[in-house]
Amino acid sequence: MREQEQWPEHVEFINGIADEGFLIVAGPVGGGNPYRAMLVVSAEDEGQAAARLEDDPWTTVGVLETKSVERWDVLVGEFAST
Repeated sequence: MREQEQWPEHVEFINGIADEGFLIVAGPVGGGNPYRAMLVVSAEDEGQAAARLEDDPWTTVGVLETKSVERWDVLVGEFAST
């Protein structure tokens, strides 16, 4: 993963959207090849989430592809909906 094209730029982007409060948690899932990742973001809707992730350098060079964006209503925990 760290050897992929534009790794430093991707990390800078991810850290930036985390610092903004947009990205809540993220990381690889499954351990397979190709790698898959899950991101939990704070967005008004699916369209806003997808649009913001389009700016990731890995997306622009084809390393990363967003497969789906789905609404998640958190019922328990710090981010639970009221």
